[in-house]
Amino acid sequence: IMPASQGTDWWDEMFDPSLVQDYNLGLSGGGANSVYNISMQYYNQDGTLKHNWLERFSIRANTEFRFGRLAIGENFSISREQNAGGIGNQQEGSTISQIIKMQPIIPVYDIDGYFAGAKANTLGNGSNPMAQAYKRKDNIGTYTRMVGNVYASLEIIDGLQFKTSFGINAGNSLYKGFNFPTPENSEPTMVWSLDEDYATDMEWTWTNTLTYNKTFGNHNVNVLAGYEAINYQRNWLNSFMAGYVTTVQNAWYIQDALGDPGTKAVDSYGNKTSLTSIFGKIDYNFARKYYLSATVRRDGSSKFGENNRYGTFPAFSAGWRISDEGFMSNLEWLSDLRIRGGWGITGNQRIPGGRTANQFGGGTRDTFYDINGTNTSIVTGYRLTALGNPDLKWEENVSTNVGLDLALLDRRINVVVDVYARTVDDLLFDP
Repeated sequence: IMPASQGTDWWDEMFDPSLVQDYNLGLSGGGANSVYNISMQYYNQDGTLKHNWLERFSIRANTEFRFGRLAIGENFSISREQNAGGIGNQQEGSTISQIIKMQPIIPVYDIDGYFAGAKANTLGNGSNPMAQAYKRKDNIGTYTRMVGNVYASLEIIDGLQFKTSFGINAGNSLYKGFNFPTPENSEPTMVWSLDEDYATDMEWTWTNTLTYNKTFGNHNVNVLAGYEAINYQRNWLNSFMAGYVTTVQNAWYIQDALGDPGTKAVDSYGNKTSLTSIFGKIDYNFARKYYLSATVRRDGSSKFGENNRYGTFPAFSAGWRISDEGFMSNLEWLSDLRIRGGWGITGNQRIPGGRTANQFGGGTRDTFYDINGTNTSIVTGYRLTALGNPDLKWEENVSTNVGLDLALLDRRINVVVDVYARTVDDLLFDP
């Protein structure tokens, strides 16, 4: 209970101007046959919301060396980020939602200096947002990521080039969230508990291409052929335990001696997929007036059954620059006029892996059953959580388009018109 006052402006209590620090250092140079560029960044931001912050350090390196017709290079970026608190999502339990829910009659602190709360009748079930933010100030998420590739290219003969590239995108994350008692709440909890999440992901891509560019008088030809393989794997682990006997951060681990082992729970999840592709493309134009293009891909995905793993996807297009024709030469106000059209099929395989087989799940509050009714004979049970479809195959998006490009008055006015139709066959959809 507090003396009569003007009330609490929760928005004003929870938000303040904050400091942002951003430091960058770059080094670049090279010689006749080499170049390098190295940059580093340190970024630190105190959130405008109380008790939250973000800190990030990153380094990036690009180099290339040439040995005649051969070029070798790399491009890598490594970053490490930590944050605490944060606004988070906008669901009922978020700090922002608590600011909205808390009545202005409730102070930030009670007369004893503890966090105040909505204990009185009719004041709702909101949590003190200052208490929530303060209790989460040491719940830190740490994220590390490395993205980059190494490559080599060789000019075999004039106009013919081979390039190979191997890239990775890898990261891991760790989050520890300690939950303190909330005696000030109208719906209090009086238990210390810990959530711990750990995840890793790794994707590598290997790409090989052969390109040929040549001009024969008015004939311009560009040919591309390639092979690509992609492999992705992710692992995630979540653990929980309650009843901690201490709040010291050195004890924020899932160990029987630190809390109530009967509350310990663990879940894990993983995903592994791969994709392989061969592709080719031919572009041709005559005097930069008549254009033809053809593309074909054949992709294989581990997300489909063996009988439907591969799909073939062609595409064709053509264009005509009418403004370069002799009968258009008297139209000085016309800078460019081109009509074009195309037809093609693209494949889609963006679904989770493992959906060709039935999936099962269960848990102590779901499918485990106490057969004898004594709480000492719980038997594991399972249920079907998703129907598998062994006949899953590539979704095909079929597109047809006709377009016009128009430029007038030395390209001061540009008009682009497109008409297209798109249909989807064998839609991949989780009902």
